[in-house]
Amino acid sequence: MSNSMRSRLALAALLLSPLPAALAAASGTVNLKGAEWTVADGVAMPDGEELEVVLISQAFDRAKALEDGNLNTFDVMRQGGNTVTINVAADGPTMCVDFMSRSGDTMNSGSSCNSDFPPTIKIEKRTPSRIAGSMDWSEEGGDHVKVQFDLPIEDAAK
Repeated sequence: MSNSMRSRLALAALLLSPLPAALAAASGTVNLKGAEWTVADGVAMPDGEELEVVLISQAFDRAKALEDGNLNTFDVMRQGGNTVTINVAADGPTMCVDFMSRSGDTMNSGSSCNSDFPPTIKIEKRTPSRIAGSMDWSEEGGDHVKVQFDLPIEDAAK
């Protein structure tokens, strides 16, 4: 196969790759309940009237998550890794952040509700198809959520 043909095939593969994964951007660090980790990926999806912005410590396999035709929180949980979820209502961020983390043999999960959260969450852009923003929260003792995201809003069912 010629170099020209290889180049064309590589370009075609790049152009045909799934767009949501290519357009997803999430970064930052999280330290909650004894687990400290770096954000590797993120996914934003509707959950009833709210939008969940889930930041994950590993790559999120969107194709695998959509094998059953639905995308929801359980798809994220099945893929493992640490997560922090920022819940966003129509009028802005809620007071609760959901988390799931592993530290050694210890697994922690649940919701943390704190009136200090909403002021630390900045939604810079929200359209029907995309959400971008950040969270910069910390407290004494080292717990923190310092993250940025610019994510397509995935369909709940495809």
